[in-house]
Amino acid sequence: TKRVGPFTITVTNGTSDYLSCEVIISEDGKGAWLGQPHLIKNLEKTFWEDVKDLPVYKTPGTPNVGLRRANTESPGVDSGEHAKYRSGVGMLLYLVKHSRIDISNPVRELSKMLDKPTLAAVKEMKQVIKFVLDTRGYGLKIFPSDMSNSHWKITVYTDSDWAGDKDNRRSVSGFVLYLMGVPIMWRSRQLTGVSLSSSEAEYIALSEAAKEIKFMYQLMTTMGLKVATPITVYVDNVGAMFMAENVSTSQRTRHIDIRWAYVREFLENKFLKIVFVKSEENLSDGMTKNTSSDVYERHTPNYVIDKEDFLKSTSARTETGRVSRE
Repeated sequence: TKRVGPFTITVTNGTSDYLSCEVIISEDGKGAWLGQPHLIKNLEKTFWEDVKDLPVYKTPGTPNVGLRRANTESPGVDSGEHAKYRSGVGMLLYLVKHSRIDISNPVRELSKMLDKPTLAAVKEMKQVIKFVLDTRGYGLKIFPSDMSNSHWKITVYTDSDWAGDKDNRRSVSGFVLYLMGVPIMWRSRQLTGVSLSSSEAEYIALSEAAKEIKFMYQLMTTMGLKVATPITVYVDNVGAMFMAENVSTSQRTRHIDIRWAYVREFLENKFLKIVFVKSEENLSDGMTKNTSSDVYERHTPNYVIDKEDFLKSTSARTETGRVSRE
């Protein structure tokens, strides 16, 4: 036990389990895999009979499809199916929290239907669960970049899907925050208001990410760590970049003036730097929409890795020196 700033922390030589997550560390200590096999076993125990006859899916969610809330044309399900739906989505949300970034948007879509799921929502949930069971070896990829530098490097990718919700036309925002090349924070959420343009939606997504960047920076500096600035934020919308870097607002952007000032201050203080990235190279694309199999396969290796692939690529160990292949 030692003091780091105002915190008292306990330092161990290694760990194999944390909050029901299995942790496998490479022999050289330069890489790790974090998965949730216990939770996946519970998913299988609860839902296997419901999903065993489903095909093998290439993506966790149906590409380019969003769920719509119950109405006269798509009524809700009975109470028993409703309870099972809530249980399944709850398990999936816990997977997203720790290890399965790749299913963030499909699970967000499912979670908005918790109050009154439709038959389509139940069907989509079963697809996500079947995909998770078929890819049960997937876990968080932890391969930090060069740690010889005295300053820690943060990079962030942000994205939005303009008017993505077909019911209320609110946009969906998402981001992935990398620390030394390792994803440590990610989010997929619906914005609280309707955006009038794709640039506005992208800019609001940028401002939401900026708040989390500031929090992470303050947390790390409080712990005595040096963070390299400016922090690079990748955006795939030129209009949003112009709004952030322009010195004045217009009639089209005046209603988001406070968000504009918030991000603009970070840019003027050299705390953030906005860089354009092509949409196909935006690693947060899967946070805002159900992507095609090509996009999913291109981005997924940046944040998750199969357990067997990890074991093959590096000599791995656990705290006891043995690796469980269950």
